[in-house]
Amino acid sequence: MVAVIVVAAAIGFAVYLRKRAAPEPARLLPDSDAVLYFNLKTVRRLTDFGSKPVIQREAEYEIFVRATGFEFERDLNEAAFAVHITHRPPAKPGLPETTEPRYSEVFVGKFDGQKLSAYLRKLSKSVDQYRNTDIYNIPVEDRTVRIAILDVDSVAGSNLDDPSVIRGIIDRSRSAAMPFSGPPLVSQYYHDVPIGSLVWAVAKIPAAPKDPRAARAFTLPGGIDILIPSESTMVAWVRYLGSIHLRADFYTANADDAKHFVDQASGFLTLFKSIELNAQPGQSDADFKQALESLKVEQDGTRAVFSASIPTGFFKKMLEEPPVDMTGAQQEAPTQPTMAPPAANKKAPSGKKH
Repeated sequence: MVAVIVVAAAIGFAVYLRKRAAPEPARLLPDSDAVLYFNLKTVRRLTDFGSKPVIQREAEYEIFVRATGFEFERDLNEAAFAVHITHRPPAKPGLPETTEPRYSEVFVGKFDGQKLSAYLRKLSKSVDQYRNTDIYNIPVEDRTVRIAILDVDSVAGSNLDDPSVIRGIIDRSRSAAMPFSGPPLVSQYYHDVPIGSLVWAVAKIPAAPKDPRAARAFTLPGGIDILIPSESTMVAWVRYLGSIHLRADFYTANADDAKHFVDQASGFLTLFKSIELNAQPGQSDADFKQALESLKVEQDGTRAVFSASIPTGFFKKMLEEPPVDMTGAQQEAPTQPTMAPPAANKKAPSGKKH
């Protein structure tokens, strides 16, 4: 009887942990400086994203779609990115070292495993095998992109120099049934992300080189730079509650740092709103105006809190795709396509420099 109770309790605890755990793609990621997660399956239920054919794709992406049958805007359900800030030695003696973002990713969607495997094998300079999983080593510019098909609906990749990173993702995917908490940023801060968030991110920001209170740029997948306070942790999320609610909490070292950032950000927001609202007086979209006016940044003790409420109509417009191209125009294909997770009409970070 005692054994039955213990087993039942263990099962109940495991179920509870899995309900409270971050989505599996994020938990498979390695340790990093930032984690970014998208739930595109839910976004499609709220919008027309992915339902309309794209007018024209970049040539590289067009080759990928034709070879694999996979369209990211239509078939990708979840995506999780780990951002790694790597340090490079100075280009010349006396110059400071430089930093460069590298990425690891896990994608969940509707894949044709045979077509995708054939495409990756064609691009690879070599194929390693680890735990009965093929790792495709694809040369891109000055680095190697390693890609592994984890199972029928999951693919992982990394452009870090260390091959153990992709192997670690494979190891974790083989024990995914266990309620593991994921990389440190996810295990420490995911509890601050509301349940049902469509997009969320956690980033640990190091000190700026000179002024530790100065804001600095942090590069996310897609080449997007965001200004955030140095020596802080950012927890951001986007959730649908009748409208799209966006919030980002910046956990700073003390109240003075939070105030410093809020003062800077408030000035920028005031200027930005003024420019946008006066750009086309009397012609601005009502949903856009409402979204713009909702932007605000406030201080809450040692936290700086940025928030906005975006009307669903404006959110749908942001994701609208153009109609089918009826001209039949074709793009010239590149000589060497690469595997990359591009959004509609754009390359993703992997294709840009991965």
